[in-house]
Amino acid sequence: MTDDEIPQMPEDAAEFVDGALNNKPELIVHSGDLPATAYALRDLFAKAVHLFDRDMPVKLVQPANGGAMEAKPLTVSSVVVEAHRLCQPVKIGIDEKYIPITLPDRVARMYLDLIGEWNLPPLVGISSAPIIAADGTIRDIVGYDAASELWCSNVPLLCVPTRAGHEDASAALRLLRDAFKTFPFADAVRRYDPVLGNQIVDLDYPPGRDESGFLSGLLTAVCRASLWLAPGCLIVAPQVSGAGSGKGLLVRAICVIAFGIRPRAFTAGHDRQELDKRIVAELVEAAPALFLDNVNATVLSSATLASVLTERPARVRLLGYSRMVALNSSAFIAVTGNGLTVSEDLARRFVYCELERNVRTPKRVRFRLGFSTKSRPAGGSC
Repeated sequence: MTDDEIPQMPEDAAEFVDGALNNKPELIVHSGDLPATAYALRDLFAKAVHLFDRDMPVKLVQPANGGAMEAKPLTVSSVVVEAHRLCQPVKIGIDEKYIPITLPDRVARMYLDLIGEWNLPPLVGISSAPIIAADGTIRDIVGYDAASELWCSNVPLLCVPTRAGHEDASAALRLLRDAFKTFPFADAVRRYDPVLGNQIVDLDYPPGRDESGFLSGLLTAVCRASLWLAPGCLIVAPQVSGAGSGKGLLVRAICVIAFGIRPRAFTAGHDRQELDKRIVAELVEAAPALFLDNVNATVLSSATLASVLTERPARVRLLGYSRMVALNSSAFIAVTGNGLTVSEDLARRFVYCELERNVRTPKRVRFRLGFSTKSRPAGGSC
């Protein structure tokens, strides 16, 4: 590129700025009527495809690591930033010309206080799983689905038979059990496999209570986006010998199968109040899964967790807000721990799976989970 081809800054900097701003609409900031400006900003934000209502304005963002989309609550500063992405705030000068300015924080606060008037589409959650309709058909949606109020992305195209018989179901069950046969389900009948050099679940026997609990948790996760409410999945192991039994690996495998993501694990914190804050903060982001890990040697009790599992919406207190927030959640909730029990109010809200210590832990045993997406065959249902 020659010197003549390099874009040069105009001598008049104001002329350069005006040219850059011409592509965005102007938002007139009326110093004598800031509420009118807040409503004008509200109408502008309502047209944006990445802003939603979770009883608070939120913005869909893509994490830098390429993981699942997240919903981030708007703050005063982020409202200002979003306003300048979508428009150019201006004030009217003495000569009746528009002068570019930064959106005042007072206008941003007024916008956030327009509770129930944001005119943004409601967001229940973010899903990367197909949605099962009421008539049993499978809908592969991309983007916002107004019927379910879910944001859908990276949804695989599934090919399933129009009708499935008993033999199909039995084969599918055996396929799932075979993939997880190295895990030490506490009450499973096991045998020694000389090829793997380890004890495995004997698939000639029906699944026991603990393996059935895991399979129920897996199917719950796959269908979670299509269910109004669903139980959580509790995976526990003995307090002393349960380390390395594969609890976290099971949860991650569930999320890879159901959502195509690795869930972000978080811990309970130092007390019950801190746990509730962390649960609410995670659920607000509308991720497909919530993974509470390493809740060891304790009795888990959380009114917030109990409410979220059985109420929709659940009213919660969000850190930094002076009001209760009505939170709709479609997240699959999984909890793991050694020597973990749950309080009476949570016991009926979880499916239960217990692992026991194995000589050779599942982390040292290689196994492969795979699936493929294909075109829909004639006569199939997707």
